[in-house]
Amino acid sequence: MSTALRITAAAAAAAALPIIFAALLLSTAAAQQPRISLDIDADYIRAQGGSAEVVVTIEADAAEPGERVALSATLGGFGSETGPNRAELPLRPNADGLLEARIRIHGAGRAGPASVSARAAGLSTSRRIAFSGPPASVRQIGLISEGLLAERIHRIPFEVQDAAGRPVPGAGIVFRTAAGAA
Repeated sequence: MSTALRITAAAAAAAALPIIFAALLLSTAAAQQPRISLDIDADYIRAQGGSAEVVVTIEADAAEPGERVALSATLGGFGSETGPNRAELPLRPNADGLLEARIRIHGAGRAGPASVSARAAGLSTSRRIAFSGPPASVRQIGLISEGLLAERIHRIPFEVQDAAGRPVPGAGIVFRTAAGAA
C-alpha cells in the first residue's frame, strides 16, 4: 500500500513540473511589465474641509517625462473643494529615478465611498477611499488591558465617526473627569 502511494505521489509530482515551470514563466513575465502605483496619504478624508495628497508613480522605462497621467474620482475634487473630479498632470522624474505626478484631492461636501483612478502609458490602477461626513458619534475602538488605577495614566482609544460609521479624521474629543468620594 505504501508503494502505491509513493508511485502516485511521484507521478503527481512529475505531472506538476510543467505546471510549475509555466507558472514561473508567467510570474517572470509579470515582474518585467512596467508598473503604475497610486498612493493616497489617507483612507478617510473629511467631506468638508479635508484633503489628501495623491501620488501617481510609474517606472521610467514605461513612459516619458512630460507624458500625461489622467486621474478621476467618483467623489471629491482635484486641486480644491470646488475642483473637477478629473485631472491631467505631467509625469516628472523624482529622486528615485521614477516618474510621478502629485495633486491634492479635496472633500467636495458629499460623504461616502469613492474610487480614485489613474491611467498613463497604457497602464491603469485605482484605489478606494471614503469621504467622512460631520461627526455624529464617539466609539471606543480598543480595550483596556489592565485595571484602572488612580496613580497611572491610561490610554483609552476612541474614534469619532460620522452617521454612516466612517472615521472622521482630525475630529477632537474632550473628556472631563471628576474624582471624589460619593
